[in-house]
Amino acid sequence: MIRKVFALCICLMVLLGSGIMDSSTASAASSSTYIQRYKTNYPEYLIKDKAIADAFLANYNNSESQALAARAIWYMENGYMIYGHYKYWDTGFIDCSNFVSLVYKDFGYKITSASKNYNQVGKKVSGVYSRKIKGSSKYELVGIDNLRPGDILTFWKEDSDGSGTHIGHVALYIGKINGKPTIIQTVSGRPTAIGITNDFRYWYGEHFAGARRVLDDASQYPGKVWKASKPVIPAKYQLPPQKTVVMPASKFMAYQGKNSTVAAVDNQPTSTKINDNTSAANPVIEEIVEPVKSESKETSDNNTGHFIFTSTGYYHSTTIFPSYYTASSV
Repeated sequence: MIRKVFALCICLMVLLGSGIMDSSTASAASSSTYIQRYKTNYPEYLIKDKAIADAFLANYNNSESQALAARAIWYMENGYMIYGHYKYWDTGFIDCSNFVSLVYKDFGYKITSASKNYNQVGKKVSGVYSRKIKGSSKYELVGIDNLRPGDILTFWKEDSDGSGTHIGHVALYIGKINGKPTIIQTVSGRPTAIGITNDFRYWYGEHFAGARRVLDDASQYPGKVWKASKPVIPAKYQLPPQKTVVMPASKFMAYQGKNSTVAAVDNQPTSTKINDNTSAANPVIEEIVEPVKSESKETSDNNTGHFIFTSTGYYHSTTIFPSYYTASSV
């Protein structure tokens, strides 16, 4: 009996003593899972979400509303967000309402990060609702011409006790792209927590609650002066960056008037690049001076293996992902 107790104590000591190692192993396993999910979902993401994002960016007009939508796309591409109910800047996790709140905060707007309170955000956009398609169990979104980029779409969920409903999901409307109303949001089946949806026939149609507007009318047009802060880089990534993270180009950071976009190279703002092989806690930062905007599709040699500047305004590393980010792909 004494021997059994002694053996049990030894086993407990070994388990407790290895606690730190086990925690590290579990963390590594989680990162490994996220990386595998990223790689598995990436090919389809390029065909669907990325193609829609490129279609949006191809028609970018320097307005605040489109800049806000472009920032949401930046986080989809470069944020490496994982779904979870925590603050992104501390943990690398994000949920639907924190995502919408974070994007708006980058532009100086403070809105709630609790989805249930989004029926009080901004003002209601009238004339937008969902209905069943006649003779079908599917739904359609009505009144989409009343929507504008930057509007917040809300969706209901049932209360846990079955007594009613509440707003349980929110998303950012980015426009009618390829003829379809399109939102960006937290969603499953993507490389990261963020993806694009343009299908309201099923859950999104059935559970549509309404649309809210935070931005003013002037935000829809390129004449309004606006400025955004740099995107948030989390203190810790759950999903380590799988390619170089590059901050948005100047046209996605501010609009100071019609003549302010043409300036000498020395006066252009810089972009921050975080190498994909470094941790967010101690990243290697490189400052890249952006070239003066050119009418040509490409302003430097594609074969240099460094960076190109495309019409979307982003830098792309042809060394790390040559088949994805090239001038011809945007």
